Amino acid sequence: MKRPDPRRRGTALTAALVVVVTVASLGAYLIQMQAAMARRQAMSIDTRTALYTAEAGLAEAAYQVSQGRSGAIGSKESPAEFNGHKYWVESEGFGGNEISLTATALAGKGRFSVNLAMLPNQNPVAVLGVFGDEGVLIGDRVLVDGYDARKGDYASSCASGRGFTTTGSGAVVGSNGDVVIDDGLGGADQLVARVRSALRGPFEGRSLPWLFESTDPILEKRYDRGREGVHPESTMILGTVSAGPGGVVLPGPSTRIDGIEERESEAVLPEVVLPGDLAVEGSGIHEISGRSEWGDAALRVDGFVVRPGGTLRLVGPLVLEAESVVLEPGARLFIDDSGGPVTVYCTGSFDAQESSLVSMARESEQQHGFTLLVPRPADVEDDERVTLDALGDLRGVIYAPGDRLTIRAGMKIYGSVVAKHVTLDDDAWVSVDKALEIGGTGFPALSKSRRWQVVTPSEEDVAVAARSRAKPPTEMAAEKFLEVIYMDANDTRATYSGNVGRFDASLAERIIAVRWRDPATRKFSDWIKPAGASPEKVISRWRSKLRKKCAADEVEEEREKRGKRGSRQKRGKRGKRKGRDSKRDSARDSSGRRRRSGE
Repeated sequence: MKRPDPRRRGTALTAALVVVVTVASLGAYLIQMQAAMARRQAMSIDTRTALYTAEAGLAEAAYQVSQGRSGAIGSKESPAEFNGHKYWVESEGFGGNEISLTATALAGKGRFSVNLAMLPNQNPVAVLGVFGDEGVLIGDRVLVDGYDARKGDYASSCASGRGFTTTGSGAVVGSNGDVVIDDGLGGADQLVARVRSALRGPFEGRSLPWLFESTDPILEKRYDRGREGVHPESTMILGTVSAGPGGVVLPGPSTRIDGIEERESEAVLPEVVLPGDLAVEGSGIHEISGRSEWGDAALRVDGFVVRPGGTLRLVGPLVLEAESVVLEPGARLFIDDSGGPVTVYCTGSFDAQESSLVSMARESEQQHGFTLLVPRPADVEDDERVTLDALGDLRGVIYAPGDRLTIRAGMKIYGSVVAKHVTLDDDAWVSVDKALEIGGTGFPALSKSRRWQVVTPSEEDVAVAARSRAKPPTEMAAEKFLEVIYMDANDTRATYSGNVGRFDASLAERIIAVRWRDPATRKFSDWIKPAGASPEKVISRWRSKLRKKCAADEVEEEREKRGKRGSRQKRGKRGKRKGRDSKRDSARDSSGRRRRSGE
């Protein structure tokens, strides 16, 4: 027997040790890799959870902005809690009504910050200013400017040294079609003659104070001094003018326009949705020859005819649906919106005839505005149902998406005019009110996002928040004290002032206005004024209509599928029948050939 070489003794043990060490090292490496992957996975989950928490905070803040609050929730020293995670939202306001919301969230070891810039409660109609869906025609010596009623009345916003009254900026004029400015339509002499002839006749022998109430001295003074010094020598649009994607802006030879823009896409004019659940006030046309007051209600009437010398007084809060409103020469419409918005839905025609008067209560911080909404006509050919030949001042929104509308020289508009086609007659005067861009005009005003971006959270803020104790988000909103003006179930105007948590929203049949108190300055914000129909009811009806449309589409689609399936089955049966017939015919032919060959 051969004995093993002593020099090779222990070789197997060395190899085994090498294998063991290699396997152990590989195992340790795999364990480290698994631990690192687990940490990265946990960090990824925490970061994604922080992102979702921050987005939830942004959603809560955006909802609060739609209520009129600032959108600020908690702080790094006292963050809010969501599903066991911490977050806070900082709010900062910019020009043009834009609000910047920055939400920062902590989830485990993850942290995330996102920023959202948004326009709160943007009014889809008032934001258009002077707008014609099919076109805008502007005459001679027309003045269009703008101001913001939240910063003061028009007179306090006017600039000096121009020789005529104007703010010098702020105009917004646009169209989905062309904007044409014709400087040669007429002059001041024709206007003065037209106003003087209008003031004669029904007003002859009467004193001017009879025409104007004591609450309207500005209007009285305006017509006492006439129109001289009010208008520029040529048409001026002190702001921006925009035409549609395929339209053009055609200025006159002496027209001044501060800026011309091209619309990237056509503006979509929303449909006017009539309010529901309105009390019916009698039947037939209400003829007014004296003084008649309507207010603090939501009513539906057949119509009004105001005779010469008569006065129709509309007092807010008021939602009024009428088939027709007629102001005859010498008649007057007086709108008092100091207690709430006045919204008129005119399903037929609104006719303010020549020499009639339209005026409003004196402008103040409590003004809620007037809104005239005219739905599109059932008959497409009838598109001149709104006539504004009256004299006077009107603050608010005129919206007639299916009608051609002309603003005469005697009517001064503070607000917005949107129609199928808008004509500003010679010496017309419109001042676009930026304050109307926030809030509703008979349909819900929705917040609009401008941009969304990821931002880097501050390490110091994250460290402070990590040490802080979180609280429920319902307790962390910056604004907790509010004032509400609403109509109760009995259609009676009521108010509430106090903590938002103690307000019973079921008592409010219709919200007139809401404002919140800033905890830092102890001052109230501007009123949020959802004028007209209740947004909840409008949205509910829209969703119901959408559901019905979807159900009808599904039925139609199922019917088409059945029809296609049936046609395929018929074609299949027809094909099988043809196959059987062809086999039968071929069998008959072969048997006939066999018989003939046998014969």
